[in-house]
Amino acid sequence: MTQFVAAQESARRVAGSFSRPAGTSKSSLARNVAILGGGTALAQGFNVLLAPVLTRLYLPVSFGQYALFVSFLNVATVAVSLRYELGIVAEHTEQRAAHLALAAFLFSLPTSLIGGGILLLFIHFSLLGFNALPLYTTVLMAAALVFVAGFSVLRYWFVRQEQFGCVSQATVVQNGVRSVSHAVIGPIGGGVEGLLAGELLGRSAGMTRMFRAAWPKIRAHVFPIDRRKFSEVLRENIQFPVYSMPSSLVDSTAANICIPLVVWYYGSSAGGYFALVQRILAIPLVLISASVADAFQARLALYVRNTPDRIVPLFHRTSAGLICVGVIPTALLMFYAGPAFQTVFGEKWIAAGRMAAIVAPFFLAQFVVSPLSRLVFVLDGQRLKLIYDVLALSGMIGVFAFSKWRHLPLMHALAILSAVGTFTFVVYYFLLMRIVSRYRSVAVPNSPQ
Repeated sequence: MTQFVAAQESARRVAGSFSRPAGTSKSSLARNVAILGGGTALAQGFNVLLAPVLTRLYLPVSFGQYALFVSFLNVATVAVSLRYELGIVAEHTEQRAAHLALAAFLFSLPTSLIGGGILLLFIHFSLLGFNALPLYTTVLMAAALVFVAGFSVLRYWFVRQEQFGCVSQATVVQNGVRSVSHAVIGPIGGGVEGLLAGELLGRSAGMTRMFRAAWPKIRAHVFPIDRRKFSEVLRENIQFPVYSMPSSLVDSTAANICIPLVVWYYGSSAGGYFALVQRILAIPLVLISASVADAFQARLALYVRNTPDRIVPLFHRTSAGLICVGVIPTALLMFYAGPAFQTVFGEKWIAAGRMAAIVAPFFLAQFVVSPLSRLVFVLDGQRLKLIYDVLALSGMIGVFAFSKWRHLPLMHALAILSAVGTFTFVVYYFLLMRIVSRYRSVAVPNSPQ
């Protein structure tokens, strides 16, 4: 789900950037997480605060087209640098990190063009509803992918340098420029053009200062270019394009395919309504769930090292706490989302409120399970996550295929989607519980008596 998962992916990158080295205090780690997490929350705040303005400036059909563009961008972003940017933080020397940073960006130049070409094919052959996009979006897509790759490389470079404030500021600037641009352009021409222009302006903002600070060091390490060093660094990080990229593509596709399916089967306006639902329901993830995930992952890693018998109680306490926090807002959404959306976002968005009421249980399940799923990175459960992502993707496609076959109206299709999505998260929860229990049964005999 586009907005919801974009926030989740951002939070996952924050957590994945912190493997606490020896000599780094827990308070320092927590401060760094707070800096990046706070910047992400503030950045998302721009989207939330201006949402009532934008819904009065743009039609649902424009939101649907824009969400379609962003869905493709989110998936293509995973592969644009072949995931080599993920290795920048962990490289042993700054010279090797610089080689990897430059290589990751250079890979993005041809892959961005390929991404634009794939979007062109999707538009030409009317795949997944992408024929709703104008042809010029293929050029915008290629440009956006270059900007995304550049920012991602710089982000990981500065995380390596532990200059988290710079990363946080750039994140805030990007989201601020995007939201303000949407609001300013809207009165002039409130079509999808304004939303796309704001997206491109936002993606390009905030990087000048980062580039000026990073480029002299990178240039000093990589020039004159030594092809042997480049080949050595790429070869030793081959696990990222070979293993991480396919897994991440499946994960991102499962997370972002919902909007294209809605647009494909029910039209751009329906996609616009659902995009607003995603944007609003992403708020709890950014403000609460991501912070819980960071704390849960850090505490879980500590217990794995020292007191494995406390892992299962931690899992259950965190589960219970998330359910208690999420159940009341979910109930309110189910009963009052329709009139609330109509009041806040305008008369024409009442359908989005009805959608929010239908999918509220699905988002509650995601709110609870997503932070707990961090344990797969601590307890070596990545294979299970890949299997779950494939099943979730298959289930989502199956729901819309069934709805199309039975000629079900959109609200009925979303009700089935909510039921299937909630069920898959419940199954995932029990699988996570099994991982925790199995790990404890292995680790307890080795723990101090």
